[in-house]
Amino acid sequence: MNISGNLTQTAEVTANIVVNGGELKVQGNLLLPSGRSSAKTIMNVDIRNGGSFEVTGVTDAFGTITGGKLDVKNDATLNLTGDADAQSSLLVKSFEFGQRSTINIADGGGLIVEGLTDYTGNNSSINVNGFFRTGGVLIRGGAGNQLNTFGNAEVVIDNDLDVRGNSEITFGGNSLVDIGGDVRVEGGSVVTATNTAQIFVCGSYPDPSDSKSGAVELIDGQFNSSCRILPVDFAGFDAKFDGQTNAVNLTWSTAKEWNNSHFEIERSIGGIADFKKIGEVAGKGWSDDLSNYAHVDNTLPNGKAIAYYRIRQVDFDGKSSISKVISIQTQVVNETKSAWQAYPNPVRDNQINIKLLDYSAFSGENIQARIVHANMMVASQELGSVEELNAFLQQQISRIPKGVFVIEIKWADKIEHLKMLKAL
Repeated sequence: MNISGNLTQTAEVTANIVVNGGELKVQGNLLLPSGRSSAKTIMNVDIRNGGSFEVTGVTDAFGTITGGKLDVKNDATLNLTGDADAQSSLLVKSFEFGQRSTINIADGGGLIVEGLTDYTGNNSSINVNGFFRTGGVLIRGGAGNQLNTFGNAEVVIDNDLDVRGNSEITFGGNSLVDIGGDVRVEGGSVVTATNTAQIFVCGSYPDPSDSKSGAVELIDGQFNSSCRILPVDFAGFDAKFDGQTNAVNLTWSTAKEWNNSHFEIERSIGGIADFKKIGEVAGKGWSDDLSNYAHVDNTLPNGKAIAYYRIRQVDFDGKSSISKVISIQTQVVNETKSAWQAYPNPVRDNQINIKLLDYSAFSGENIQARIVHANMMVASQELGSVEELNAFLQQQISRIPKGVFVIEIKWADKIEHLKMLKAL
């Protein structure tokens, strides 16, 4: 069902929306008007059996989106339930929150806000038992502005968690929280991790052991300086050369996708300075399941060459991110798996080490090593030992920009690529 215009709840009453295997699309805004303390405006939304509920707004001929907002006014409550299917989340472009308002996301339910979750009123809260994802969180105003997690909740904040005023956030239960940016806490606000909650932060956060900050507290929970957020969680990316057809078979897979419109396959011959688009494959949009993709490059130049490939993931709003770079040679090279291990991953403070895992795969041959990043490549260097390999990597790592990079190790007739992430 498509609704042209706004979907507006009647004030001070309770309404129920059930999406059972169908599709509900609102080409406007989803509005919950103000209620009263004695007569709240309540909307119950249940999505299950592959159903979907999207508040899309309207896109004009120039690509500008109007609408798509979830607007929960004063003294209003939104309850979200579902069956934990990958699609059983209410999807909106943006979100506004009034005073004394509540959003309850039950186990199995979900809310996805593509933009910033921004609320300024007093005594408003988002309570998550299910799944909540947003482009960022900004909570400001007086006391009682809360974001709380319980049970096995999963929360993904793609950018910063910014808490101001006298707000309180509690991540509890067995919840998993991923924050793609920084945790910023100002005023008398407090962010607390309780029970066995795990919070993974890509950026910085106040030191829980610093009593002077009083901003981040640990009560059995844990903050981790470990980034788990990428626009698309690539589970694998591989290339195989077919000498009979002079083609390269590219395959890749994703463990999760967020706002993913499509993939653009890019290739550069002889180096990484001249990537050009050679193909395009549609993405799944939003998915928590393993998805597999493939593309055949049958436009290779004649003769022997080294081809470099990367995947550009493009969001529905036009933003893009780039996968690791992989290379393929026309001559036969044996690709090994797990002969080497580089650690720690992610790399922090320019500290990196490498060790040999499979001693049967290496017999002391000379090693050729290089580092490949989407924005640069360190020239290959011949090394005589594992110790020299470690020294080379430790010397070069400070030159590598933040993001995903690949360590390529070649010896004898073997080659291995190690995918790494430089966080700081």
